[in-house]
Amino acid sequence: MGFDAALEYLDNPIESLEQDELSRGGYVENVCRILRTPTITESNVFAIYGDWGAGKTSVKNLIIKHWKNDKEAPLTIEFNPWAFSSQKEVMTAFFQHVSHKIGSEQSGKALAK
Repeated sequence: MGFDAALEYLDNPIESLEQDELSRGGYVENVCRILRTPTITESNVFAIYGDWGAGKTSVKNLIIKHWKNDKEAPLTIEFNPWAFSSQKEVMTAFFQHVSHKIGSEQSGKALAK
């Protein structure tokens, strides 16, 4: 992709390696390798941290694309908490979203369990 084409994506996250002018492919592969390493005895939290415009969403998109056709990839759940106005709404929506993604349509106390 040339300079003019790259300007199209100036303020939009990229969706594929073909759009990647910063050669993040190796980084994405390493992150995917780390995220695939299961730990039985502990839970893990991973974050992509950086300043506004640093490419966090682009990296997230590339990770998801990397796993798209991989049947052994970890379960990926995208959730946007900014769409809700209260903590209760966020929590309820989050657990409903996770429940739906894992194929367990529940609500209320059953959902909380």
